[in-house]
Amino acid sequence: MPTACGWFSATGELLHGNDLLIDLMGERPAREAPLRSLGFEVDELASAAAQSAVGSVLRRQTCPDALAGAARRLRLDARVLLDHSLLCVLTDAPPEVDPGGDSVAEIKSERDRLRGILDSVAAGVVVMDFSGTILGAYSVSCGGQASPLRPGDMIHDHKGAFDVRLPSGEAVPFEEWPYLRMMNGRPVEDMLLCVRPVDNPSGGWFRYNGSVVQDTTTGQPLIVMTVRDETDSQQAFSALRESEERYRTLFENESVGLTVVDAYTGRYVAANNRFCEMLGYRHDELVRLTIGDVTHPEDRERDVARYKQAVTDGVRQYGMEKRFLKKDGTCVWAWLEAVMRGRSGANSAHAYGIVIDITAKKQAAERLRESESRFRAVLENAAVGVFIADLPSGKIRLANRQLADMLHYSQDEILKLNVGDIAHPDDRGRGQLEAKKTLERGERHFEIDKRYRCKDGAIKWVTLSIAIQTDDLGTPTEAISVVRDITARKVAEQRLRDSEARFRGLAESIPAAVWVAEPDGRLRYRNQRSLELYQGSHFDDVSGWQPPVVHPNDIGRRNAAWSRSLSTGEPYEVEMRIATPEQSGYRWMQSRAVAGRDDSGEIEGWYGTTTDIHDLKIAEQELQRERDRFMVTAEASPGVLNSVRFTSDESMEFTYLSPGIYELTGLTPSQLQSNAYALRDRVHPDDLKPFREAVLTAVRERTGWVHQFRLLHPERGERWLEGRYSLGSVEDGVVTQHGVLSDVTESRRLADRLRDTQKMEAIGRLAGGVAHDFNNLLAVILGEAELQLESMDPDAPTHETLSIIADAAGRGSALTRQLLTFSRRQPHQPRELELNEQVDSLSKLLQRLAGNSVRCEFVLDAQPLPVLADPVQLEQALFNLVVNARDAISSSDGVVVIKTGVNQGETVEERLAGVRWAELSVTDNGAGIAKEAFDRMFEPFFTTKEANKGTGLGLAVVHGIVEQCGGKVVGRSRPEGGATFRILLPLRDQHTTSPNDGSSEPHPPRPRWSADL
Repeated sequence: MPTACGWFSATGELLHGNDLLIDLMGERPAREAPLRSLGFEVDELASAAAQSAVGSVLRRQTCPDALAGAARRLRLDARVLLDHSLLCVLTDAPPEVDPGGDSVAEIKSERDRLRGILDSVAAGVVVMDFSGTILGAYSVSCGGQASPLRPGDMIHDHKGAFDVRLPSGEAVPFEEWPYLRMMNGRPVEDMLLCVRPVDNPSGGWFRYNGSVVQDTTTGQPLIVMTVRDETDSQQAFSALRESEERYRTLFENESVGLTVVDAYTGRYVAANNRFCEMLGYRHDELVRLTIGDVTHPEDRERDVARYKQAVTDGVRQYGMEKRFLKKDGTCVWAWLEAVMRGRSGANSAHAYGIVIDITAKKQAAERLRESESRFRAVLENAAVGVFIADLPSGKIRLANRQLADMLHYSQDEILKLNVGDIAHPDDRGRGQLEAKKTLERGERHFEIDKRYRCKDGAIKWVTLSIAIQTDDLGTPTEAISVVRDITARKVAEQRLRDSEARFRGLAESIPAAVWVAEPDGRLRYRNQRSLELYQGSHFDDVSGWQPPVVHPNDIGRRNAAWSRSLSTGEPYEVEMRIATPEQSGYRWMQSRAVAGRDDSGEIEGWYGTTTDIHDLKIAEQELQRERDRFMVTAEASPGVLNSVRFTSDESMEFTYLSPGIYELTGLTPSQLQSNAYALRDRVHPDDLKPFREAVLTAVRERTGWVHQFRLLHPERGERWLEGRYSLGSVEDGVVTQHGVLSDVTESRRLADRLRDTQKMEAIGRLAGGVAHDFNNLLAVILGEAELQLESMDPDAPTHETLSIIADAAGRGSALTRQLLTFSRRQPHQPRELELNEQVDSLSKLLQRLAGNSVRCEFVLDAQPLPVLADPVQLEQALFNLVVNARDAISSSDGVVVIKTGVNQGETVEERLAGVRWAELSVTDNGAGIAKEAFDRMFEPFFTTKEANKGTGLGLAVVHGIVEQCGGKVVGRSRPEGGATFRILLPLRDQHTTSPNDGSSEPHPPRPRWSADL
C-alpha cells in the first residue's frame, strides 16, 4: 500500500519526501517544521534520535492528522541513521497499539511492514552489508524492468552486467560503482550515473545517495543506498542540450523576430537578426533598451496590463498585437507571442517572445476594412436597390435597405425569399433565359425590364442591371443585380403620350417659334411660327440652321453653343440675328432650349423657343454705351464715385461703387453693398459723431454735404477722407445721394507740414536773434571772469565764485551755439566725408558717452557712403541722438544700435527720380515716445525729460544740422518700446568733385570735440 515517507535531519528539517508526504503536508510549511504541522513534537523526536543508537527504530504514538481532522490518526515510525538523521514513515494508526512490545515476532512483523513501505516509495532502496551481500532491494528498476539485484546476491556477481557512465559519457569502472565506494568507506552523495544492462540498451539515469546504518538486532553496520530514477529528466536535459544548438541556429536565422527579455527589468537580453532588422537597431544597441523604449506610447499601458494579467492569472503564454517604434521613429505593427519562464517577479525569470511583422497585413486589413466599409456604405446608401442571389437556386443572399423599402419588406424578410418569389408570374423565367443568351455570347452583363411584386401585392416596374459571376469552370455561381424602380417612368411615358397632343395644340397657339429636337439634335417638331420664320432655309442636323436664315457672323457662335449643349446636357441659349421672311434685313432673336429628361435622368429630347428681342437688344446696346462712358469717367476720377440710398428709418445702402473703393477703404464693393455700415465702423472714433451728424442732417434736409473725417484703413493705417455728395432723388421717403469719396491725407499732411515749417522758421529767426545778442553778452562776462581768475590767487575768497560764473557763462555759450545751429546762423563748413569712417572714429567716444549700463552696437555698411557735411556738426547731431537714446533706457541691459546704409528713396516719387540717401540710424530699446509727444519732438525747448535734465534743444539742433546739409531726419517709435531716428543725407557720387577737390590745401583737421553738447 502506498505510504508517506520522508528523510529528516536531526533538527527536524525535511531533506527529502515522496509525493504522498508532500500531499499529506498540503499547504503546511515545507521545510522548517513539517512534522510539527502534522501534530508531532519535533524537539522531542530530535532529542530521542540523538540519544538512540544508529539503526534503532523510534515509534511515536498516534496523533490526529491536522489536515484530515481528528477522525484520522497517524502513526510515525522513524529509523535513526548514522548521522542521526531520521528515515520516517507515516501510516494510519491501528485501533490499538502496544508501544512496549519488543518480541522477535514483533520485530519480524515490523521488518515486513517496513519492507512493504520501502517497496512503495518513489526512490528505490538497496540494503547490503560490507561484504557486498545484498540484503534487500526495494522499488529498484533498470531499463523499464525490475532490477536484477536480488537479496542474497553478491554485488561482485554483477560486475560486467551493467554499462555505467558519468554524465560526461566517461565509463565508470566497477571499483567506482556507488556500492563499491561505500564498501571502501568513501561517501556517495548525489551521484548521477547512466546505467544500462549490457543485454538491454534501454537503460536509465539514476541518482545515488548512500548511508551507513546499524542493524538493531545484530549490531552489524549496513549500507543503505537510495536510488532515484531520473531517466525522464535527464533525457529531457539531453534533448534540451541538443535543441539548444538547433535553437541558436533557428534563433538567428528565423524569418520572424525572436527575443529574450528579463521579466524583472524589462530589458532585452537577446534578439535575433530579424528582430534587429525589423526595428532598425544593431544588437548591441537593442540590448541596452527595454520593452517600453521600443513600444508605441499608446500601447505601453495595454502591454503592461496584459503582462500583469498573465502573471496574476498564472498564464505562462499569451499573444497580442502591438506597435513597435523603430529607430527612425516610424511604427511597425507586430504579433507578439510571449512565453514566461521562471518564477514571475524573480530576477531569473525571462520572457521569450516571437515577433511577427504584420504591418503589411494590418495595412491590407485596414484597406480591406475600408473597402468593405465603402462597399457597405455604397450598398446601404445607394439610391437604387442591390441584391446578390445564388445560382441556380435564386436564393437572395444579400440585399440592401433600398431594395427592401422598394418592395415593402424588411431586410430580414427579403433574405428568406428567392428571386422567383418577388417576380411577377408573367415575367418569371425571362431573367434566366436572358442570362443564358448572355453567357452564350461570352458576356457577363445584361439589362432587362420586368415587374416585381411587393409584399402588399402591388406591382412595380423595375430595370435590372445584372452581372453574372462564375467559378473557374465557367459555371454561374451568383448574380449581382442593381434594381431601379421605373414605375414612375412607365406611368410618365403614358402621361407623356397623353400630354403630347395637348402640347402640340399649345405650341401652335404661341406667337414665338417652338421646336422639339431629339437627344442627338435631330429636329422632331416645329410649330407654324417656326416654319414661317425659317422659310427659305434648311436645318442641318450637325451644323444647325444654314444661310440665308442666320447672320454669317453669328453662325459659328450659334453652332458652338448648340454642340456644347448636346455634349454636356446644359441648357442652350444664344442670341443671334435671323433674316426676316421677306429677306429685307436681320432681326435679333433669342433661342433657348432645355433638355427633357426621363426618370432615370437620361435626355429624351430638347424643347426650345425662338423669341424676337430686336427692340430690346437695340435698347440694351444704347444703355451699354451710356454705361461704358460712365465707367470711363468713374475710373478716371481721382475719387470713388458712389450712390447711397437712405430709407425712411435712415438706414443706409450703397447702390453703386466705382472700382477704387477697396484701395480707398480696404473694403470690397460686395462688402459695402451687403453691409453699408462696414464703412461707418472704420471711421475714427473721434470723427464718428460729426460724420453721422453731417450725413443725417443732409438726409433730413434733403441737401448735399461736404465733410472730412479719418478712416482706419487695415493696411494703410489712418487716412483722411473727404466726402462730397449731392441730392439725387427722393421717392416714397427714400433719399438717394450721389457723390465722391476722396483721399485728402496727403493734402492735409502738406498743409500741416507747411504750418510746422513756418512755425519752425519763425522760432528759428527769433532764437537766432536772441542767441546772437545773448552770446555777445556772455562773451563779455566769460572774458572778464577768465581775466579775473588768471590774476587772482586761487585761495582768494572770490575765486570759487568767479569759477562758478565762468562755468555758467560757458554753459550759456554752448546753449547759444546750439540755438545758432538750429537757426542756421552757426558757421557751416561742409566737406566731403566718408560716413562709415566718421562713425567708426567716434565709436569709443560714443560708448563712453552711453555709459557702462548701455551697450553700443555698430552695424556699418560695407560700401563707402560719401556725403557733404560739416564734420563737427555731424558729430554733434550723432552725440545728441546717442545721449537721448541713453536717457530713454532705464534698464541695465540697454542696447543702442548705430547703423549705416543706403536708402533708395523714402517715397515713390524719390524712387522713381533715382534719389539715393546715405542713412545713419540710432535705435534704442528704451520706453519709446508717446504719440502726443512724438508730433512735437523737433520743437525747440520741448522735452519729455525731468526738470533740469534737458534743454529741449537736442533734437531741434539735430533737425537744424541735417537741414543745413540738405538732408532730413525721420523718427519712429514702436508700440512695444524703443525708438529709431534716421538721418538721411544726400549720397554723393564717388566721382563727384568735392568743394576742396583741386586745391593744394588738404582737408582741415577735425576740430576737437568741445562742450557744445
